[in-house]
Amino acid sequence: MEKPETQYLNNFERIAELRKDKNLRQVDIATMLGMSQRNYSHIEQGEYDFTSRQLIVLAKLFDVSIDYLIGLTDEKKPYSKSKSFKLIIDKQTLD
Repeated sequence: MEKPETQYLNNFERIAELRKDKNLRQVDIATMLGMSQRNYSHIEQGEYDFTSRQLIVLAKLFDVSIDYLIGLTDEKKPYSKSKSFKLIIDKQTLD
């Protein structure tokens, strides 16, 4: 089984790869997130964590799900809102 540290580093590498695919610099993303380039660099290196707000901004920017960003899935596409809402309604109906 993979060590958690290695798994998290892979997730940060994923975010760096998405940034590079859009031809964005660390300073570009840092500005969008309201932080310094230095702090953003620490995040890409796995030294700091993103806040939930920052993950939402990144997911929208890269058009991927937060689950993809943090490595819970390899499926890039975000869930549709209608599908998520239906799942909530179905669960409430079952309870």
